[in-house]
Order: sequence, then C-alpha cells, then structure tokens
Amino acid sequence: MRTLKQILIIVSNQFHRELKLCQGLNINKNINVFRNVRITFFLVVSFCLIIIIIILNRQPPRAPSKKGTDTPIATITQTFRTDSVGTNTFTPTGISTPVPGSLKYYLVDHVKNNADFAILAGWGINTAVVQFEINWSSTTWMSIFQSALDSNIKIVIWPTDFTNKRTNCDSGSPFPVSTNGDITKVEAMLETAMQYPNFIGIVNAHEWMWTSCPMTITEMAGLKIKLKAYMATDRPDVKVWNYTDSLESGYASSALPDNQIANIMDVAVIWKHCAGDADGMCDSSLARIEKSRARLNSLGLENQVELVYLIQTFTASSPYDGMFNLSELESYSCKFINTFALDGFGFYTWDAGWWPDLHIWTDLQPAIPYVHDYCLHMVP
Repeated sequence: MRTLKQILIIVSNQFHRELKLCQGLNINKNINVFRNVRITFFLVVSFCLIIIIIILNRQPPRAPSKKGTDTPIATITQTFRTDSVGTNTFTPTGISTPVPGSLKYYLVDHVKNNADFAILAGWGINTAVVQFEINWSSTTWMSIFQSALDSNIKIVIWPTDFTNKRTNCDSGSPFPVSTNGDITKVEAMLETAMQYPNFIGIVNAHEWMWTSCPMTITEMAGLKIKLKAYMATDRPDVKVWNYTDSLESGYASSALPDNQIANIMDVAVIWKHCAGDADGMCDSSLARIEKSRARLNSLGLENQVELVYLIQTFTASSPYDGMFNLSELESYSCKFINTFALDGFGFYTWDAGWWPDLHIWTDLQPAIPYVHDYCLHMVP
C-alpha cells in the first residue's frame, strides 16, 4: 500500500503537468476558465485520495471478547534467564515486557510481622492468611488489620486458641467440638474484624479429613451457617475458607460428597506439596488443580465456590524436607496459574513460626514479584 506522502507527490506532479498543459493552450479564448476548472478538478481528486488512504491505513477496532473466552496473556514456555538471581532459572517467552495482572487472590499464608505487609504488597501480594489468636487483645487484632490495610492487603483470619485448644486438634482450632458448630469463642474477634474493609474471610477448618484436626461435614456446615449469619447484617461479603486438600473426583468425593461442597465453604483451599516429590511429582499437583476445577464446574459450582491453590514454600521432616530452587518455584507457579482454573494462588508458608519458610529464604523471594509481573492473569 502506498503511503500518504507518496500519493501526495504523485498528485502534485500530475497537477503541475496539467497546469503546464493549460498554459500551453492558446487556441481557446476562455483559457483562464478552462484552466481553473482543471485545477479545481485535481484539487478535489487529491482530497478524495487523501481520505481514502487514511481510511485504508486505519486498524479496525478489536471486538471485545465475551466473558470466559479471553485468551491468556501468553503461553508459558521455558528459556534461560539472563539476570543474576539464581542459576539455571527460567523466564516465560513471548512477553516482551512484564504484563501485571491479578488473580482474585495472590496471597501468602501466615504473616507474623506487620512490617512484612508493605514488603509483600510491593511484590504484588494482595491477600494474606493471618493467624488471629482469640486470647490476644483487640488492640493486637486491630494493629494487624490496619497495617495490612495501609498496604492494600486483604486479610483472611486463621482463628486459633492455643490456650484452650479443640480436642484432638494440633492446629489450635478455636471451635469446640460440637454437632452443628459453635462460634461463640470467635464472636468478639468478628466484632473487631467487621470494622475493617480488608477483612474478607475466615477459616472454619484446616485439614479436617485427617487425624490432625478432624471435623465432620455436619459440624463444618454448621460453622459456615453460623459464621455467615453472624456477619449477615454488617459484612455479608465475608467468605468462609476451608483448607480441604483436594476436590478432585475419586480422591475426595468419598470424604466430601458432591452435595456438601458448597455447604461447608465459599473458598476451597487445595494443595499437593511437590518440592522434592513430597506428595508426588508436580505434574500430579497440576492434575489436582485441573480435576478440582472440573468437579466444581461439573456441579455448577463455579460461581459459588472459589478455588485457591497453595504451593509449598516450607521445609519440615521427611518427606517435606525438600525445597524448590528459584527457577523451579517460578516455573511451577507459572505453570499452575496458567491452567486458568484458579481464583487464587498462594505461597505456603511465608512466616509460620514453626518451620523454615519463605520469609528467611531470600534467594527464593524474587519468585513472588516475578510471578506477579509475568504470569498472573484475570481468571475467566
């Protein structure tokens, strides 16, 4: 296609040729009239050509995509990085510059130091699951919420009572063993929490299907009902989070029937630790994400129950004594996120206080901003 400049040059040259032709005509006594007509004709033609060129060179507007059909920012493939952080690390190709986006929840699990909120926010974190001991003062609770709010970080309460723990529960659950759920011990905490706009959730159960802190489905359903009812007037937006390990059919459906999923939680937190193949290879972790999402969708729960995956960033006794290097943490995080099956993705744990984890692993911390800048996207 010819450029506008080229067209103007052509028209200008033709105009001068025609003008000279007119000046050479002496046989017509109305030569001036004839010449003016030809000049006007070529001016009109020039203007039309200019308009045509402008129209042809315009890019057509992109039609907006329908919800749920957006194309991912990029397909994550692996190539060697050139920065100085770590060795044999990877970066996604196909993205010339970082393209920040966000899942609904980009989170860390457990934050003990309020000063960390500002650091984490600077790396793109927008949510934190934080332990709230019911025996702490309301001033302590408020300081956590305010520090997080100052950094635009949302808070999910992990309630505990290590003074008077739930029977047979090593995670310090504050909910006494009951048939239909008992929330009396967390009501004062909720009164404080509901004052803060960054309070978005509370955990009602953690690893309930195991012997570490068993709960029945009836009790968890009762806890959800009572928590939602207590907050219904002031904060109906707050969700109940449940650390449920998996939702994939076959593995989890025997313990959690299809018709009970939405009864016990608004947000399902799943994981399958694969650093050092602790719970299996990371391909099986990816499969857990996809199968859990498939189950929710097959039951029509995609708009009722959100799905959050936690990647392992701690070490403990065998088989959890392995850890990712930087390239692995970045690569697997991006791979899991790029399933487009998640509403949230998080690092478990940041600073739990009872084992080595991400807050002291400065060589792995660059994964947090890296994943945010290159791999996050809006969930369809």
